[in-house]
Amino acid sequence: MDCGGDSLTGGLDFSADIECGRDRQVLRALQAIGIPFLHMIFAPGCDGESTIDAMKGALEQAHRADALLGWWSLKEDVQMMAPLCENLAANRTPNIIRDVVHKLEQNPESASELCPIYRHGAEAHIPVSWLVNGVVLDGKRDYLC
Repeated sequence: MDCGGDSLTGGLDFSADIECGRDRQVLRALQAIGIPFLHMIFAPGCDGESTIDAMKGALEQAHRADALLGWWSLKEDVQMMAPLCENLAANRTPNIIRDVVHKLEQNPESASELCPIYRHGAEAHIPVSWLVNGVVLDGKRDYLC
């Protein structure tokens, strides 16, 4: 399942209580069912709803809980998904990922840069290296803040 990175951090939607966020509620519901599942996050931070510090902290906590299973490059995923997302706005997450993957292909040194994300009336800066990878977590483990 892909709940977005804000399922880990709480995002910006419900800063008073991160448990009220949609992504967090879906993740909690799946955990409550008790069946094994993989929690896959495509391009952590690509929706601009999680700060770098919050995402780092959440992933470190997942690692400490032995829930962090690994990561993968989104390059092949982008090749398959890009034609399907042409009608979406440029600031939608699949197109943000596509653009960053293409940028990185043209300029590999840009992996160390921050990418501005303009969404939800705000601007966030997310590492390019995050936007071209996905993270896999063991959904049945307790790794949430």
